Amino acid sequence: MKKKILVVDDNPDLIFILQVQLKNKGYDTVQATNGMQAVDIATAQLPDLIVMDIMMPQMNGLQAARLIRKNPKTRSIPMLASTAKTSHADTKECLESGFNDHIDKPFTATQLASRIEKLLKQYSDNLSTLPPMKKKILIVDDNEDLQKFVQMSLRDSYETLSAKNGEEAVGLAIMEVPDLILMDLMMYEMNGLEAIRLIRKNPQTRSIPIIAITAGFSDTIEDECFRIGCDDYLAKPFTYEQLVSRIEKLLKQSSGNLSTLAP
Repeated sequence: MKKKILVVDDNPDLIFILQVQLKNKGYDTVQATNGMQAVDIATAQLPDLIVMDIMMPQMNGLQAARLIRKNPKTRSIPMLASTAKTSHADTKECLESGFNDHIDKPFTATQLASRIEKLLKQYSDNLSTLPPMKKKILIVDDNEDLQKFVQMSLRDSYETLSAKNGEEAVGLAIMEVPDLILMDLMMYEMNGLEAIRLIRKNPQTRSIPIIAITAGFSDTIEDECFRIGCDDYLAKPFTYEQLVSRIEKLLKQSSGNLSTLAP
């Protein structure tokens, strides 16, 4: 049975060339022109390997790779990054995002086939054997002491990121696509309510579970939190047990719904 390769690039001419090259090597191909399409097609068709460009509109290759790695259905699919960015830092970022290897543009048909054959051979007997990845939690608060407390509480079980205001939170949410966000509501520059609205409007981030945290909860604030898209809330001060319990509950609820964003 022919292996199926998902080719992802926003350049239609390059997609055509890659599909011809791969078909000549005996592979079936499917295509996507951005990261969001790649995530959807990978989930629906479960290709044997993905060749994905990094720089694309709507959702870039790094963001798409992170989502593909988070989904139990697709997390063990080998992924090859195709990129014109060749620095050591760029290569490191590709691997950290979930790619297994990278190939620098421009490349020849022989080079591409060699990389694909190598990855397929490595993974042919090891599908679904990747170790579980730690869930990623974005902590948003302008109080450094609280950030440190939360990071210390979660570091053994989760990977953590931090932002000190809503604007940073929105940018990190889009870039990193965390599994859950802890969002303080009262912050300078951009408060948590504004940040949550923006996160919920963006197709890349709108299904990320969000727990609102604040010392000033009232019925009015609680209603507003749920109206704009919070999934839960924690009143300050909270204990380690309360924090972990809320996080685990939300992650369990969302674990079966990764990569199911509505168009």
